[in-house]
Amino acid sequence: MERRSAQTASTYKLVVETFLHWCVENRIKLSAVTIQNLIYFLAWRRTNNCSPLTIAKDISALRAFGSYLVRQKIWKENLVFMLDRPKASRSLPKVLSVQQVETLLSVVDTSTPIGKRDAALFEMIYSCGLRISEACTLLVDNLHLNEQLVMVCGKGDKERIVPFGEAAKKKLEAYLDDGRSYFTEGRVEALSGTGGTFRRYVQGAYSPSFVCNSSSCRRCGLAFGAGTAWSF
Repeated sequence: MERRSAQTASTYKLVVETFLHWCVENRIKLSAVTIQNLIYFLAWRRTNNCSPLTIAKDISALRAFGSYLVRQKIWKENLVFMLDRPKASRSLPKVLSVQQVETLLSVVDTSTPIGKRDAALFEMIYSCGLRISEACTLLVDNLHLNEQLVMVCGKGDKERIVPFGEAAKKKLEAYLDDGRSYFTEGRVEALSGTGGTFRRYVQGAYSPSFVCNSSSCRRCGLAFGAGTAWSF
């Protein structure tokens, strides 16, 4: 269990204890375990409502345990490496309905600098299909209003150029012309701005968790955690 986190070590320990208990119940000596025994154990786990993800973790734990048994010369080879881990199915993200998106965009009070910023930010998220973390770090230098294009820095610092619509352009213009100076005070900041009005800022821009739970989201009943798999 070297170089593994405490949580991983604890999980592996539980899996190994379960496996050893299963071997005792089925009168199987640890030194005499076969690949067939391993398959039967995993099948038993599956019949006990263990998900494919849990089975995959079980195999990882047994591989680590098998390597230990080989080092202790209890097994001649690590049989667990003959087993393939099942691929865990990925759930699709929850998608806001058109009505929910329209409600979110309509509740923003654009009579204030804060409202102009929020309106531009949410419109960009919707128009460009941005992750909230990407929207929070948009730079004015990477925004090309005339061409209606923006350079986005995504996961792994990978950059891509994304087009945006006319509605987003108008709200961006309104924010940049009559709102952004309220936050930047002459500094070069992220598109989303900065200032003491809001809490939970990250490097000059406000954080994804703050955007997810902003007053606009709460007013239309869409407040959710930053890790929630919502897609605009």
